[in-house]
Amino acid sequence: KGLAWPLVTASRDRQRYAAVAGLEVHVRSSATHETTLTLRVPGQGAAYVSSLEFSPDGRHLAAVVDNVCTVYDMEGNLVLTVEGEKLKMSACWYDADTLLSLNEWVIYYHTLSSKELVNKWELPQGTVAEAHVSKDKKLLVSDDNAKLKLLAWEPDMKAFETLQTFDAPPGNYSGPSNLIVFSDERSVLYEPGGGGNFRYHNLETGEIITVPRGEGPEEGLPS
Repeated sequence: KGLAWPLVTASRDRQRYAAVAGLEVHVRSSATHETTLTLRVPGQGAAYVSSLEFSPDGRHLAAVVDNVCTVYDMEGNLVLTVEGEKLKMSACWYDADTLLSLNEWVIYYHTLSSKELVNKWELPQGTVAEAHVSKDKKLLVSDDNAKLKLLAWEPDMKAFETLQTFDAPPGNYSGPSNLIVFSDERSVLYEPGGGGNFRYHNLETGEIITVPRGEGPEEGLPS
C-alpha cells in the first residue's frame, strides 16, 4: 500500500513494537507477537503512515500521514493532533512529554501535558526529510540537499544552533536520506536517498562506511 519496505518501530524497553499496514498500525507484544492494539490513522485515498515512533517511556505512539501527526496512548485514545502547513511531515520525541514535528523547514514544539504548541522554529534552509533525537538531546535532521545537520537547543529551548553540517552522499538518486538514527553518540546510521545500502558516518573523524543490508553488526544499531 505505497510502502517499499514495512515500517516497524520498537519501544525503548523492547516490550512492544508497532508495524504499519497502509493506514493501520498494529501494536504487538515483543514476547508473544500478539496484537494488543490496532489503530486506524486518519488519511485519504492512497495515503499511508510514513513516520512512526514510540515516546521514550513507551506510553505514547506518534504516527504521521501526509502533513498530519497524531499521538495515541496505549489504550488507543487520541492524545494530540498536529497539522502542518506543508504536505510532508515527520516527527520525533525530544522527551516523554515533548513532541517535535518537522514540516518541511519548520519545527513545531508541542507538549502532551499542555496539548498546545509551545514554540516553533524555522531551519536556515532545506526541507527536512527525517529527524532523530540523540540520548544527549541533540537533533539530527536530513534535508533535500543531501545534507545532514546536527542541532542543539539552548537550555530554555527558545533557540538552537547548528553544531555541524556534513554531506550525506546520495544513493540511487540525489535526495534526502530516508532513515537517520544515532548508532551511538559519535556516529550516525543512515540510508541514502533512493535506498540501497546503509552508511555509518563517524561525526568525529568524518569517516563513512557502507554497510550492505543485513550485514551490519547488530550491536552497532541504536537502542
